Amino acid sequence: MFKILRKNTKIVIWIIVLAFGIWGAGTLAVSRKKSASYAGSVFGDPVSYRQFEMTNKMVHYLLEKQLRQKDGSLPDLPGDYFTKATFEELALLHEAKRKKIKVSDDEVRQALRGFIGVEGAINENAYTDWVTRTFREQPRNFEEALRDVIRTRKLLRTVTDDITVTNEEVEKAYFSEKKSYNFLSVLFSFDEAEKTMPLPELIQEDKKAEYIKRNVQSYTREKANNWLVKIKDEGLGSEAAALKEGLAVENTGLLKSADDFEKAGIAKNEIATLKTLGLNDISLPILTDKGYRLLCVKEIKEATKEDFEKEKESFWTELMARKKNEALQKFLVSFLKEAKIQSYLEREESPSE
Repeated sequence: MFKILRKNTKIVIWIIVLAFGIWGAGTLAVSRKKSASYAGSVFGDPVSYRQFEMTNKMVHYLLEKQLRQKDGSLPDLPGDYFTKATFEELALLHEAKRKKIKVSDDEVRQALRGFIGVEGAINENAYTDWVTRTFREQPRNFEEALRDVIRTRKLLRTVTDDITVTNEEVEKAYFSEKKSYNFLSVLFSFDEAEKTMPLPELIQEDKKAEYIKRNVQSYTREKANNWLVKIKDEGLGSEAAALKEGLAVENTGLLKSADDFEKAGIAKNEIATLKTLGLNDISLPILTDKGYRLLCVKEIKEATKEDFEKEKESFWTELMARKKNEALQKFLVSFLKEAKIQSYLEREESPSE
């Protein structure tokens, strides 16, 4: 049994395109329309069912490796996620072939060793058994599909190869981004809101629980917003005002890294907004599992030169990866809009149909 060789940093082709879905909507199943001779088309050229099937197998395998979570499960994905990712991969392959991007047999062999996790000679019997069990394909078919993946990754590298980050950019970005923040957290809980939510006068007893469940989120958000307006109008300090009303209050402690924020229960997509707040500023209500939370900035600690020297290399890597990802995102959004992707696969019927 083989293991994926994660330590081989030279082989970077396994980063695969996520399903943007720019080219179409609807849930697609991998089943044929009786009237269609092809699975679909990209740039106006037909995609055979066989080509779609082999690419779909590779996309499934590589994306699942990338997306699998710590507990081994996959995140919730739209039903047509892998189908769309497959057509996007086929569009990239079409472009790579149009640009006559070549892949040698030596490149395939090198990538294959990294793919299955061996450094020396490959045991042919074990390799054939692995390909057959994993992909239900003959090795030759798998190797040609692998060649296509390398070809598309070469195409994507042309987008990012010239991207650089200067020492000045690294230092400027570090001191801008790596401040530490201490927040006062004020929680408007759903549990408390359920106890105080006003009910319609004529509501039936057996409908109360359903009404509360349906409206508790909007009611809690409204309470949080009203409290924000009140303390601004009255000029009250957030901590004093919160304690006066018996709200749950706590200090987060100094938060710097994304992990720090995550441990404090702050989602990654909220961090950038919070870091724009000044001292004593209060965030808009943030939805959590327990209710709506407001964060007031109590302390901002600047990064030090010593911090920068310790983290300079890792931050350079982070900044480079970010710039490359931004360039790829921009390229892919534009590219996929022009790809003219058409799927002739059957649409799954929803339960309501």
